[in-house]
Amino acid sequence: FNDNSICKEKNESMKNNIQLVSDSFLCSNCGACSAICNKEAIDFKWSPIGRLYASINDNCINCGNCLKVCPSLDYHQLHSTFSDKYIGVIKNVYIGKSANFECFKNAQSGGVATGILLHLFEQKQIDAAIVCQMECGRIPLVNPIIISNKNQLFNTQKSCYTPVPLLTILKEIKDYKSIAIVGLPCHLEGVAELQKTTQRFDNIKFKIGLVCDRTECNGIQEVIKDYTGFESFKICWRQKYDKHKNKFNYQTAPIVAVSDKGEEKVLPRHYRMALKDMFTPPRCRVCWDKLNVFADITCGDPWRLPNIDKIQGESLIIVRSLLGQSVVDAMSVNGELVKRSIDNNAPHRSQLVDDRRSQVIAYSQAFSCMPTSISSYLLAQNEGYEVDCGAQTDKLKAFVELEKNPIDKVISEAYKNIAVQEAKIKKQRSLFYRLKCKILNFFK
Repeated sequence: FNDNSICKEKNESMKNNIQLVSDSFLCSNCGACSAICNKEAIDFKWSPIGRLYASINDNCINCGNCLKVCPSLDYHQLHSTFSDKYIGVIKNVYIGKSANFECFKNAQSGGVATGILLHLFEQKQIDAAIVCQMECGRIPLVNPIIISNKNQLFNTQKSCYTPVPLLTILKEIKDYKSIAIVGLPCHLEGVAELQKTTQRFDNIKFKIGLVCDRTECNGIQEVIKDYTGFESFKICWRQKYDKHKNKFNYQTAPIVAVSDKGEEKVLPRHYRMALKDMFTPPRCRVCWDKLNVFADITCGDPWRLPNIDKIQGESLIIVRSLLGQSVVDAMSVNGELVKRSIDNNAPHRSQLVDDRRSQVIAYSQAFSCMPTSISSYLLAQNEGYEVDCGAQTDKLKAFVELEKNPIDKVISEAYKNIAVQEAKIKKQRSLFYRLKCKILNFFK
């Protein structure tokens, strides 16, 4: 390995496997390590708070192949591919939605990612797609699956907001000729590392990326279970379409928990907003790739952009490759995609990239408080200057301490955070508060 990819000086007690990454809180749980391992030596385990991480079993022979494909180590230095790794290559940017109404209605935003897969299946450009699917469970089960026809797509729509080792399923793809994969940035970084390492995964032809701010630990689902009382259920984290009232509410879409018996409980969206920080794993804090730069096409919510349909919803579409552009153009010609162009700086504004950059720099420096046993480029993202990272250090320490607690203690802390958020919202809605804000804004 080169100096930038792994390891402080190796000593006899250090092993040459992915456990080093997990023990350092740097596992992104993408699953690339499992995909490359020929010894079935890697399992994925949950910490008490629901942080997912790779764990070595007795089959491990310390070959080091898992380390070569880990996005947190970036053996191939893929993060240096772009002049600005936060932005990547952008060919064109659009705002749009799927023209298939069922696809659009069932989507979280504009249904574009699913629409792309529909197009690729119909045009016989793929014979399989790798996606995630949520099923009912004591805690909702989210697993990677391979689908081989378009009729399976609708059950895989909407974001899961929970850790999924998506790339573990790549061990099952050798019989397919052309595959599309839909994944978060860490997943597609893992694919890029795998394809640099071996030709075994060259049948992955289309990469559809999702914008990702973070993935919450699975403990957040334990909190939802506690609120609902369901024995077995699944969650729609943003239910855009209200089937009971036959209307859309994209901007204020609530959380809807559905039991295995079909019962529904609706929770306001601010529950998740109140818990995001609490359940954010340390690895997400130092992730720069919010815009999914290794995708052919990146899809996300078009927040903060002008003239967006805030009632029914639309998607931000970032085209990154010639292959991606050919797909978008073909869908437009076929009437499968309704889109309009927007300037190439729109993703930067929409996803607050400058804020992301400053946060990553601060957390990268704050990570010195963590029990890390490896060196990673993620922990050297200082952009040439030091920052005050006291608040970030406190958050990382708080996460480590909270993770030591049993889940009932975690749930209790979550309730407190939600109560604080609700008090804040109540205050903001008060007449006195709104008048005060107007007066202060007048004198600014």
